[in-house]
Amino acid sequence: VIACYTYVQIIIDRIYEKQFIVRDTDNISIGKKVIRIEARAVSSIIDRINDQFDTAVNTILECTGRLIIAGVGKSGLISQKIASTMASTGTPAHFVHPGDAFHGDLGMITENDIVLI
Repeated sequence: VIACYTYVQIIIDRIYEKQFIVRDTDNISIGKKVIRIEARAVSSIIDRINDQFDTAVNTILECTGRLIIAGVGKSGLISQKIASTMASTGTPAHFVHPGDAFHGDLGMITENDIVLI
């Protein structure tokens, strides 16, 4: 989340510079800065991977139903991508919008499915 915010902020700053006709900005330097920030953000979460992660992975691997992934807004877009990637790599998965779930789509979820919110 921090990395995404930082990336977005850099892009906003770049757009702001463009609006004020600052043309001497080095896009390569900006790109490298973004990658460094993203790398630090990813490295900072390494120690958060623990037994809960192992349990979550094993639960998904042992699932006899489908992986149902839900989200709203930006997290909904990410959820759609995760569901698509999981389905493409052999894990039966579907995205369900929470609003739609409460208006009938809950019926598609079975007791063998896992719901990731």
